[in-house]
Amino acid sequence: MIPIRVTVDGFLSYRNKETFDFSDRSLWMLSGDNGAGKSALFDTITFALFKKNRQGKSQNVEDMINWYRDNFKVIFEFQVGTETYKAERTVEKKGSKTCRLDHRNGDEWVPVPDTANDDGFSREIDKLLGMTYETFTSSAILRQGKVDQLLEVAPRDRSTLLSQIVGDLSAYEDLYNKAKVRQAEYKMKADDAGQRLSEMPSVKQAEIDDAQKAASNAEAAEQTAQKSVTTLAALAIQAAQWEDHTSECSALAKRIATADELIAIGPAIRIDVVRCEDLSHAIPLLRDLRDAQKRLQAAMADDERARGAVTKAIQANTQCYGLPPSASIDEQSAWLEERMAEQISSLDEAKSCLPHLTTLARKRNDTVRALGRIQDLRSDKRNSATVPDTEEQACAEEIAAYALAETASGTATEQLTQRQYILQDIEQRLGRMLPSADGDDPASFPVCDYCGQPLSAARLAEHRATLSATRDRARQHESEAVYQKSECDTNLVAARNALRAARLAWQENVKVHQKREAEIAHQMQVLLASWNEAKVAAMQLTSELYRGKALDLFPDKVDPERIATTVWSNDPLCFPTEVDLQELREQAQLVSQIRSVASDFRDLRQSMDFSGRVLVGRLEDEARAASKVPGNWLIWYKEATSADSLEGLEIELANLDGALDKQKMLDEAVRNRKTWQETMQRHQESIEQLPELARRPSVDVRQQANEAQANLANAKTALRTAETVVAGLERSKEDRETTEQIRKRYRRQDEVYKELARLLGRDGLQRYLLGGAEEAITAYANEALFGFSHGTLRLEPRPGRAGRGGKDEAFDLLCVNTESSGDAGTLPLANLSGSQKFRVAVSIALGIGRFASRNDARIESVIIDEGFGSLDRRNQQDMADAIRSLADNHALKRIIVVSHQEAFAERFTDRIHVALGPNGSHRVEVPSLL
Repeated sequence: MIPIRVTVDGFLSYRNKETFDFSDRSLWMLSGDNGAGKSALFDTITFALFKKNRQGKSQNVEDMINWYRDNFKVIFEFQVGTETYKAERTVEKKGSKTCRLDHRNGDEWVPVPDTANDDGFSREIDKLLGMTYETFTSSAILRQGKVDQLLEVAPRDRSTLLSQIVGDLSAYEDLYNKAKVRQAEYKMKADDAGQRLSEMPSVKQAEIDDAQKAASNAEAAEQTAQKSVTTLAALAIQAAQWEDHTSECSALAKRIATADELIAIGPAIRIDVVRCEDLSHAIPLLRDLRDAQKRLQAAMADDERARGAVTKAIQANTQCYGLPPSASIDEQSAWLEERMAEQISSLDEAKSCLPHLTTLARKRNDTVRALGRIQDLRSDKRNSATVPDTEEQACAEEIAAYALAETASGTATEQLTQRQYILQDIEQRLGRMLPSADGDDPASFPVCDYCGQPLSAARLAEHRATLSATRDRARQHESEAVYQKSECDTNLVAARNALRAARLAWQENVKVHQKREAEIAHQMQVLLASWNEAKVAAMQLTSELYRGKALDLFPDKVDPERIATTVWSNDPLCFPTEVDLQELREQAQLVSQIRSVASDFRDLRQSMDFSGRVLVGRLEDEARAASKVPGNWLIWYKEATSADSLEGLEIELANLDGALDKQKMLDEAVRNRKTWQETMQRHQESIEQLPELARRPSVDVRQQANEAQANLANAKTALRTAETVVAGLERSKEDRETTEQIRKRYRRQDEVYKELARLLGRDGLQRYLLGGAEEAITAYANEALFGFSHGTLRLEPRPGRAGRGGKDEAFDLLCVNTESSGDAGTLPLANLSGSQKFRVAVSIALGIGRFASRNDARIESVIIDEGFGSLDRRNQQDMADAIRSLADNHALKRIIVVSHQEAFAERFTDRIHVALGPNGSHRVEVPSLL
């Protein structure tokens, strides 16, 4: 991985957008004062790649947003092999976060699929770099204060870091794990096969032979039972035939006996049949004649009642209309209907005018009431105050006062925020200046904010006194800002309330004004509508007398409002008056009464005509019924003393009801007696042909057949059981042999995968690869360390490790100082001095980078952040020379060195300088361009 370009915007101390371009040089120096934002550059790289802050955590990333911003964006462009990528992340204070990874295709950036979420982004970065955050920050970036992180961890953890750097061991580890899994699977399968084999019974050939003999015996018994079932099935059919023939003989014997009885009484049956036919023809005709005479009597009574009702109605209206002399009842009825129709016609004209005149009077009153309401509303409008047209005009003073209060509140808020930020920064600096609990250890003293060196007790006290005085002034300024903010907020609330009250008052006045105008318009519509409806009612009058009076109320080309004001509202007797309407109502009521009387009389006359027509029809019906009755029966009917005689004939006919059926049975008996005798003889002959065993009830034979079926089922069951036993014994023997073969095959697979796992494990091929990588990195590190220490320091592996690379260990190194003798010249890395640790850590990081670059791995650069303050001037010069030599030899494709020491930074040609800018923001200066 080679850094190309870093862009920050709103991140940590970078308030504004800044870009660091490392694309055209292999060695860069990044310089600047303490706190200027140099280390924030590498926080940008780790956050863009791994979404972790400088503590290695992914939580509370919103704390990395600049104080003056609501969000930040970081962009890191880097090269892996020949491909270029761009990692971008954004964070909002409100919690929104985005990420994306782009790949350069020519001059365009193309999004990498499935990297718009954290999981997909992390998978793609892991695929590109092959390193975790811990491995990256221990090898590719040596961060300020953590240069010796790789030296402090245990050898086992360094082994994990080295395996990620080598890059190929993950594949061998996967193969090793798969081999172990397969070995466990086959071992478990072999054990399961052995367990199943131990649980299987041992089967002998003698047992199988005995079972086969029992099966043969069961098969013979099954065949015997099958023959018995077949024989009984045939007997069951013959027994059923015997029962059918016997039943038919009994039925035929009964029919022949019945036929003999009917033939003996044949003459009496024929006499009853003749009498029954005569009565069946005469009784319905006599019954029709009787019913026709009853209907005739009822029609005569109805006609008499209808004529009486008409005569009574004519007499009741004689005083009103009179009667023509010597007229029949039909002529009197017609004359009376004509007189009533003439009177109704004369009153209908007056009745038709009543609804129109009623509407005219009602609408005239509605018009007068609407006019009064309009005049009242116009008077209220003239007496009320004028309402401004817009809200701005009505509330101009309150709006201006609220704008001034809002401006003052915003200014006070900004001033309070600035003073709180200043006070918080001072208190944080004071917190870092607390004396150490271990006063004897110089390493535990507070350090200077600018150079990072420990402070003496006197310098610490001076530092704290200055900061305490500054903090007291800042607290006083903050209290003043809080009081001023409170006053401005109070004034703002009062101005807001005054503006709200003014707006509500104006809105209420506007509503009242609009409501009054709408009511005036509505009442004017009511006035015009009532006027038009009254005029339409006047034009619809059919009586010339009433029509002329009504139209006089509506002169042409005169305003309706003016007429209603001058005439209608000042004339209480204006047409039509209440007297006129009452007179018309009485005439309408009278015509209704006369029409009701005429309708009732017409119904009576129609009823009389109908009853007359019915009477004529009943006479005709009685004559037709009498003509249909035979002469002898008509004479009998006229001589009969009562209706009971006809009922006696009906009783006699009912008693003779079975005569016809007996005649049919007699005819059938005479016709079929000989046939029945012949059929019975044939059934008797069929019975004689059946075997003796079949001449019994079929139920007995079926019972024996069912018992035979049960015996057959038992025999079949015994046969299946015997066959099942034989098959089970043979299958058990075969299963035992198959299981033994399977166990042997699984045991062979277990041995094969066990050996493969041993070869691929950490004590095998992986140990060999890690050992080779460790030796190469140590050699490269000693080359760099030789230049850093003038040949006085050298790295060697710890003696006595278990083979090449050790087991689960890496970089378990010792440092040899050639200027010392004996054991004092060989020290563990953890016991080195600060200067020695720094040089050793940088040497190992450069060695890792050279090894990875040689093997086409993913670490092709290194970033060294601070740490040069622990070196003296000579060692600083040695470090600078060695780093430049590595860059000139292209041992690494990119080396970035960070330092706040200006004298050390000047030893490098290509520099980027970071300086503190106004308002806490930072800007980038390239000295060669200033």
